[in-house]
Amino acid sequence: MNTTSISVLDAPTPSSLPIGGPAGIRVDRPAGLVFVGGQISAGPTGEVIGREDLEAQLRNVFENIWRVLRDAGVGWRDVVRMDVYYVPDDETVFWDTLTRVAANFIEGSGPVWTAVQVPGLAYPGLLVEIDAVAVARNG
Repeated sequence: MNTTSISVLDAPTPSSLPIGGPAGIRVDRPAGLVFVGGQISAGPTGEVIGREDLEAQLRNVFENIWRVLRDAGVGWRDVVRMDVYYVPDDETVFWDTLTRVAANFIEGSGPVWTAVQVPGLAYPGLLVEIDAVAVARNG
């Protein structure tokens, strides 16, 4: 996959935010796209894992995203966008925890990110939901 990180010199960039990353990513001639639907911290039968435990939920969400990526034949290096929906009110704790957990999964400069604080998610006790887009390599 041929990608180029985009830095914007005359505007605020995500690299100045806690999680960091490029302002944009240009992808040339992808073979296809993989859309990972919103992943939550749930087990195989739908039970919430790590109820009210942000770090446990983030680790589980990233592991769930990895399973989808793996089964689609792509990896973390192929992820170009992630959208995060989170409930916690303490942004400092949220960003510190997200940054720490994401560093165990995401390679290189990582994808572009959008994060939105929401009043709640699908099930009581959920604190975060993340979706992603990855570019499949040719071949």
